Amino acid sequence: MSTTGALVGVTISDAAGSPAALIPGSAGLSEPTIDFMPNGREFVTAIPGIIIGAFPLTKTPIFENDSTGTWLVRSNGLTMTGDVQGGGDSDIEFDSQNRGYFADLYLANDDVAVSKDGVTWIASPAGHYTSVVDRQWFAHYKDQYVYLITNQNTVVGVNGLPNGEGAVSFRYEVGTPAGEIGGLMAPVEVPLVCSCGPPGVPSVDQTTGDLYVPMWRATGLVVYHSSNNGLTFTAINVPGSIPHDDLQFAVSAVDAAGNVYVVYDHHVGGQAEVYLTVSTNHGASYSVPVKVSTGTGTHIMPWVVAGAAGKIAIVYYQTSKVGDNNDNSAFAGATWNVSYVESTNANAATPTFTRYDLDGVYHVGSIDTIGLQSVTGGGPDRSLGDFFSASIKPTTGEVFVASSRTHVSGRADGVYVVRMPAGASTLN
Repeated sequence: MSTTGALVGVTISDAAGSPAALIPGSAGLSEPTIDFMPNGREFVTAIPGIIIGAFPLTKTPIFENDSTGTWLVRSNGLTMTGDVQGGGDSDIEFDSQNRGYFADLYLANDDVAVSKDGVTWIASPAGHYTSVVDRQWFAHYKDQYVYLITNQNTVVGVNGLPNGEGAVSFRYEVGTPAGEIGGLMAPVEVPLVCSCGPPGVPSVDQTTGDLYVPMWRATGLVVYHSSNNGLTFTAINVPGSIPHDDLQFAVSAVDAAGNVYVVYDHHVGGQAEVYLTVSTNHGASYSVPVKVSTGTGTHIMPWVVAGAAGKIAIVYYQTSKVGDNNDNSAFAGATWNVSYVESTNANAATPTFTRYDLDGVYHVGSIDTIGLQSVTGGGPDRSLGDFFSASIKPTTGEVFVASSRTHVSGRADGVYVVRMPAGASTLN
């Protein structure tokens, strides 16, 4: 796999596609997750709390962009029925029947809420875990299964996993009235035991139901693959990947033809770059990773989405400054923007890419990629959290990017959403 002669930079102004829209009430929030119902309704959730070094802990809101462009607060945690405490990692997902699933973290406990209309959210007792867990992600298969992949940190916790030895996959069956609790059946729990870091963003092939979970081992990147709806998993090593050097997540996506894409960032020669590995045989093997970031600088926190066969988009933060982005002194005054890299033949032996740079600064200063050890003060800037995200609007194929802006003169802090311009980002 090669990217020979493939990257062309194009600047997108805020006026192209759609302006970068600030979500009212999102000041101080970070790690935005954006997702759409199949009918095109747009939702964003973003965290306050300990993950970004904010105290006291407050509950995580869910926002919806209505048909007029007005952002509505669909839940602020306090208005949610049931015990979803919030304030930490969060994720939001919608299945093929427009049903919503929301997960949040409160002092290392996972909570899950469900919604049948995106307006009313109800906590599910079947999705409340009091063991010490961390960084939960959703994935779904049509309207049959919802998966919650979470890091397991307890010494002896769920399934007796020892500290730092892997993750747990919770498979919920939905749409079955008998025994249903808060919209979810009691889950099937499957441990992913591997001396791994936190799990990355999972994905599901919507044709076959195959589930993919990227994780980091001491030897490099591995993708856990389940072909029986999350009952068992096989670990597939990514050739040419090397041990990770920070706590950032790998992110996966599956296109309509079943090709699997995984992106991650890595420091090589003192410069952080974004890499892509691809499986064109339904997760049986992966290509040697290739660099998709371009130019001198630092490139971190990638996210990938996939549409029709071979069509993907990758977003990440970038700055022209080279070095350790966790160094407050070296990165004082460093300006960061958002890059968007797109390919329409990412499943080819020699894919081509186009890079679009979103106009405007999104952050100034260092960016923390080493985790919670920095929240007590004196560490790198944690106001961006650990990731930002993108999603494809199912009704149009357009890509929307949700990211935080922090410490930028003339810009309000908060979560901004950008619709990529038509023609540059239609992935259906």
